[in-house]
Amino acid sequence: MIVSINGFGVTCKKIFREDRKIRLKLINEKYNNLVYPAPGVRFLSMIETHS
Repeated sequence: MIVSINGFGVTCKKIFREDRKIRLKLINEKYNNLVYPAPGVRFLSMIETHS
């Protein structure tokens, strides 16, 4: 999913909805996942992958 966080920049991450929050899962496991309040996350586009 491509998302904008509070209008500052855009990122492409796997997303998980948790209560009133959105967790963005990073592919590089050296870094922690990012968690934001749902109202601050704007979904811009979905990316489909095929294995």
